[in-house]
Amino acid sequence: MIDIFREIKILKPWPFQDRVLGEVMEYVNSFRDKRLSGVVVAPTGSGKSLMIAHTVYKMARPAIILQPSIELLEQNYEKFTDHGGIATVYSASAGEKNPSSVMFATPGSVAGKGDLFRKMFKIKTLIIDECHYKVKTEKDKNDPDYLGMVLKFIEDLQPDIILGFTATPIRLHTSSYGPTLKMINRTREKLFNDIVSVVQINEIYDKYWKKLEYKMYDFDESKLVLNSARTEFTEESIKIAVNYNHVNNNICKEVLHQFDDMGKKSILIFVDRVENGHTMAKWLNLKGIKAVCIDGTTPKKKRKEYVAMFKRGDYDALINYGTFTTGFDHKKLDCVVLGRPTNSFSMLYQKIGRLVRIDDVVLSGLCIDFCNNIKRLGYIQDITFEKIPGYGWGMFNGDILMTGRPLDMLPRYTKEYLILEAQEKVAKTEYTMIHFGKYKGTLLSEVPTDYLRYCLGTFTFDEPIMMKFKKEAELILK
Repeated sequence: MIDIFREIKILKPWPFQDRVLGEVMEYVNSFRDKRLSGVVVAPTGSGKSLMIAHTVYKMARPAIILQPSIELLEQNYEKFTDHGGIATVYSASAGEKNPSSVMFATPGSVAGKGDLFRKMFKIKTLIIDECHYKVKTEKDKNDPDYLGMVLKFIEDLQPDIILGFTATPIRLHTSSYGPTLKMINRTREKLFNDIVSVVQINEIYDKYWKKLEYKMYDFDESKLVLNSARTEFTEESIKIAVNYNHVNNNICKEVLHQFDDMGKKSILIFVDRVENGHTMAKWLNLKGIKAVCIDGTTPKKKRKEYVAMFKRGDYDALINYGTFTTGFDHKKLDCVVLGRPTNSFSMLYQKIGRLVRIDDVVLSGLCIDFCNNIKRLGYIQDITFEKIPGYGWGMFNGDILMTGRPLDMLPRYTKEYLILEAQEKVAKTEYTMIHFGKYKGTLLSEVPTDYLRYCLGTFTFDEPIMMKFKKEAELILK
């Protein structure tokens, strides 16, 4: 077994990364007997790979790091090893299956081996990158809350600690009211109980992101039809709507304009269908724009070669269908084109997120939306994930709550409303049991008075429920 726990020199984290790592270690060190399962919310471009590397190093314990794609695996593994860490790759997609005390793996390759890894390598820590993704089996692909082989692997491995990393800690939950966005720790069948740490987009936008600019085309949505689950548009209606709005023709003209007149040098294009992507690549090449199209059928070796050439500047435009939403890191990218309508905020976020990574030369990035995606779902820099006392965690667009309501229902709740509602709820409830700490769930009258005095002298009482605790504790101590 390879031992990774040696002294290494690792890149110094940014201040917000340092805060996250402190909160993660505080959470990890709180483990006693009950499994910990928590999520770190880290925006695209916040250095998630580096935070994962630091987390593994600081924990200094055997761990498996799961990621849903080979691109993410390579990115995370390289970040870890570039700064002195020793680990192995366990993934058939990468052509390597080498077990060790620290493994970067893809779910399909470790399936059925959890019990073996636990016994042989004493692995009790699991890190899941892009943990909002669900890896499903073919049998259960229509169940939106099924965690598939990842859940089965966890059952076999029996880890003490599970840490998830994601920029979008939300999942689409199907209920009798219709498809509803829910926080990852509030779904019916949930893997994660806690939100450990959050980096807000507005916290890093000015200093750690390229300046985002937008250009939006008019798009007639009348041809779009939601699928039977009302979660996303049907493939057929997307095809009809894109053709009706002449999206692909407009993309070709706009891309030509951006290269010839606006000085763009590197453009990533998301198209609606594979065949349209290859047609577009041929047309752009005829016009003198070096372009290549990649899709799910592109051989892995060829795909890697195309990406490397694009990053070197050998290709001006990289066209893809459903491929580069995660695990694609190219700092010189200066334009993203959205040529496919979506009803998924996570998908929109991931696509625009390819554009935000800072560069010394390319200081801004242009997002061109041909399909009303931003009008439909909002600007990603306006999104926050916040915990409202008495309500819990939610996703907000500005002041408006976006989670916990059916997608086809207009937003109703604001932060102010949720806070007032929680205050009223607390005011109407008699406080009899302590709601926090080592005596949580114990009748207040049975809690040791020394502990009550400690709490009154230590904690702040700015939340309604804490104010209620303070009032009742003081009465007992009189």
